[in-house]
Amino acid sequence: MINALLLFLLMRSFAVSGFKCPTAALRLQPTASAMRLHLAASNDETKFEMFNDEIDEPLLRINFSYQETTDDDALESIQQYTRSFPFAAVLPVQPLTYLPCRLPDGETALKVTFLRKKTEEKDAKDGGMIFQWKAIERTKISLVASRISKGQTVPKIFSEKQIVLAFIKGLDEERGREMLKKANLHVASIFHQWMSV
Repeated sequence: MINALLLFLLMRSFAVSGFKCPTAALRLQPTASAMRLHLAASNDETKFEMFNDEIDEPLLRINFSYQETTDDDALESIQQYTRSFPFAAVLPVQPLTYLPCRLPDGETALKVTFLRKKTEEKDAKDGGMIFQWKAIERTKISLVASRISKGQTVPKIFSEKQIVLAFIKGLDEERGREMLKKANLHVASIFHQWMSV
């Protein structure tokens, strides 16, 4: 988004000044980090990074129930919704990454990492969240989003709340309804830390 904004500003100033900019100079090349992000976000589980951080308290739990569909189809549908969720659009000012990862028990998850400017004292990672899914009964799947506070110097409560609320709201929007319908999933229960008492 920043590249697009800079490109717009450059084009505007060239148009006003009459300066002709060669089109080859305007081509944006994918960065190495963008290529790593694209590769890691694929469904090839052999490329998932191993997650070894400590998981803190749960922020969100959604229990899904399903009938007339296979366990794998239901689980795949929840994984696809989570992996394709537009986390960056929810927090356009907060730099973050979201990549699939593998847990020590061999299960897969999605790790959202909040970023900050790296300094000599602090790493670039500023905590984050992890989304895990697993079958809890024959026809029930639980999705749990937990806090990762490792690296946080300031609590990210606002960012966590915005992600959780947008994630839940997304289940009621077109893409979320399609995912639920496709796998014949039903939301059995929702719990999150910001529920009204």
